[in-house]
Amino acid sequence: RKLRERVLGTVPQQGVRGRQPHNAVRLDALELCCVCPRKAQLPGPLEVAVLKLALPVCMRMTHVGSRNKLRSLVAKFLTRVNIGASRLQRDRFMQDKHGGERTGRVYEALQDTTEDLSAAEASLKLCEDFVHWLVRFLIASLYPG
Repeated sequence: RKLRERVLGTVPQQGVRGRQPHNAVRLDALELCCVCPRKAQLPGPLEVAVLKLALPVCMRMTHVGSRNKLRSLVAKFLTRVNIGASRLQRDRFMQDKHGGERTGRVYEALQDTTEDLSAAEASLKLCEDFVHWLVRFLIASLYPG
């Protein structure tokens, strides 16, 4: 995750949003944000910020292949958020289910994961805000007729 953040941190705003870069550069930046080897890992704030910068520009691409890749990347991102939310819900359920146990391996594992669950819940809230932003953006981008 730290490598992804380091690489994404080097992508300047003008590199994603500006007119100079080729569409392939924008799509590569989006691919870094949308695709993760661990499908249940929720995206971080930097990934969401890059998506918010790049999506409005990429929505206006004229090449059909680029639009199809954009659609595929956004679908992968939303799938990643869905799987991460399901995993978080399952982990929270397991914590509540075994929360009464104060000894043994389960309790030690729960102590380790409490901080992880709090960070994951913050990431989930960020993803929820992004999905609301995406819906508002898509509705605002509709043309009459």
